[in-house]
Amino acid sequence: MSYDPAGDPYTEPEFGTEIDERESEGRRNILWGIVIAAIAGGITVGTFAAAGPGGTYFIAYGGVAVGAFQIIKGLINASGFWRLVGLLALVAIAVIGFLTYQASQDTGSLYNEIEVGDCVDADGFKASCDDRDGVYDVVGTYQYGSDASFPGDTRIELDAGRHCPANAEWYFTPLGEGWSQGDRTILCVTER
Repeated sequence: MSYDPAGDPYTEPEFGTEIDERESEGRRNILWGIVIAAIAGGITVGTFAAAGPGGTYFIAYGGVAVGAFQIIKGLINASGFWRLVGLLALVAIAVIGFLTYQASQDTGSLYNEIEVGDCVDADGFKASCDDRDGVYDVVGTYQYGSDASFPGDTRIELDAGRHCPANAEWYFTPLGEGWSQGDRTILCVTER
């Protein structure tokens, strides 16, 4: 019988026990990584839905990165099916992360895409000109420069009065929160 350095009887571990423990640890890491990334991804989507394009997502992206790191850690010890699961999860995280990042960088505005001759509804969204009720014709636009700082509501109202054509009955103006997302257009409209 052999003894360990402390003088206790030493028994050989069964063949494969260490490999099984590492495989289990790899599976756990992959599963925890998927859970962490899914929760952080949900937070990212929720934040994007609430804040819209141009929002700040650092905390949520950090959570996704931690989840991805956990999966990578699991790939070291996993094999076979679990390695495939981990790789697919990493690909999904990368694709979803890229698409979310692209969407968060979209600073376009519906007002910026509307031109004279288009029609809008009562909220200023592009509408079909075939509709008659609650639809307005766009008879003019005024565009601020993309690098302009927000001039304030009073100044925008003055600019709308000055730049809209005489036949315009009212106008839609960019708000402060829209300005930070790239909305720089005043729409001059008339009722149909």
